[in-house]
Amino acid sequence: EADNFEIKDIGPTLSDTGELTHNLLRAIQNLRHQNREYVGYANGFGQIAYSTNFKGRSTGEFKSKAEKRKLFQDIKPIIGFHTHPVSIIGRKSQDTLSDIPSPPDYTSHFSEYMNYGLQAEIVSTQHGFWVISFRPRKEDKKLTQEEFIAERKAIFESAKIAHYAPAEIMTPLERVKDAVDSINEKTQFYDCFVRFL
Repeated sequence: EADNFEIKDIGPTLSDTGELTHNLLRAIQNLRHQNREYVGYANGFGQIAYSTNFKGRSTGEFKSKAEKRKLFQDIKPIIGFHTHPVSIIGRKSQDTLSDIPSPPDYTSHFSEYMNYGLQAEIVSTQHGFWVISFRPRKEDKKLTQEEFIAERKAIFESAKIAHYAPAEIMTPLERVKDAVDSINEKTQFYDCFVRFL
């Protein structure tokens, strides 16, 4: 379980045009650590809230839905983020895969987008930031619980196949593009977008 979240004032998180600010990216990058992942949220008022469970390949979970609701009521987040640990030299295949969004990164953001309206998930890795977002294909479509579960499953399965595809010559950018293309082929109601900063 995640420890309590720390809240920190960092200055503007979004520019006047809605772009992520240098303040926000620097604050996220400063959380990167060799042995653990951090998870957090940013609001439009210049604050981030972040936490870790001190494990290397998992950010941890909220103790309860009530704890998450309370944090979200307190800070009113618009963006989620998490860090991938700094790679250890010598684990080539793991190093490459830890430098791109994982299949759970896509599904986790989709759930937070659908349930809480988060606009994006920033994944901070060794070489930069991946910004994941989803947009509806039809604006007025409300998903049933079954459609939501099916859409999440399609996102996860598509990303998983692309993520672990045996393609040693693929660059991280090509691998992520393959995942996004695969997701968008299988989903019925939402399109995935990923930008690299």
